[in-house]
Amino acid sequence: MALIVSGAPGRREEVLDLIAHVQFLFPPSSSNDNDYTDKEHGAERPTKRPRLAYPAPTSPPAPPSSSLKPIPRTDPPSLSHFHSPHPTPLILSSYVADWPAVQSWASKDYLLRTAGRGRVVPVEIGGDYTRDGWGQKIIPWENFLSSCPSPNSKNGKGEEENGEIMYLAQHDLFSQFPALLNDIILPDYLYSAPPEGVNEDHPSYRSPTNEDGYVLNCWIGGGGNKSPAHTDPWWNCYAQVVGKKKVWIAPPTLKEEMYPFTS
Repeated sequence: MALIVSGAPGRREEVLDLIAHVQFLFPPSSSNDNDYTDKEHGAERPTKRPRLAYPAPTSPPAPPSSSLKPIPRTDPPSLSHFHSPHPTPLILSSYVADWPAVQSWASKDYLLRTAGRGRVVPVEIGGDYTRDGWGQKIIPWENFLSSCPSPNSKNGKGEEENGEIMYLAQHDLFSQFPALLNDIILPDYLYSAPPEGVNEDHPSYRSPTNEDGYVLNCWIGGGGNKSPAHTDPWWNCYAQVVGKKKVWIAPPTLKEEMYPFTS
């Protein structure tokens, strides 16, 4: 809980050592000992109000098909070419194909073994934070993984027993489970953000001020999860490790034309 709520600044290593020590002292007594229930081990937060004050439509309007343009795909460019004062989105096909995570993260058993016994994670309940009934909950890691479909599942939707969609969204999972960092390779592009103040579209842009100079988050979920239109404070390097996701991006030049809904 300390890692989830505050990140345990200044004592993170001590907290991780303590967790490993407890897991060593109390190994599973049987194959069923890893079965958890939300009531016994989950810490539920009160359901939050939607972030928008006005009601959401039953189905958000899709952008006009005539306005959609595919994001260009390219081979990984050199840092000098990637570092441009006017960056545009691009897709680096198969860039993460050599990451161990591409194979190992498709296994729920692997993710459970790596985290160890008795861990919990924060998840969103409801699929879309602009909807009534959306909330957050802290549940056992095993229960969350059980709700996610296998990569080859025909259904493709991750749900709880009561049918609610669950989503682990924008969470610093690597700080909580640092062994997972061994499965990814941080690209050098993380360190290639344009100098502050030189981008005409974002003259006030500032890079993250933490020690690493970047923010590393993780998203895990099944089908049915949606992230409404939003803006991010920093440039993004997004890696799709398992499964697929549809992404719609609007250029900064359209910011005056962007509205939450059509009404």
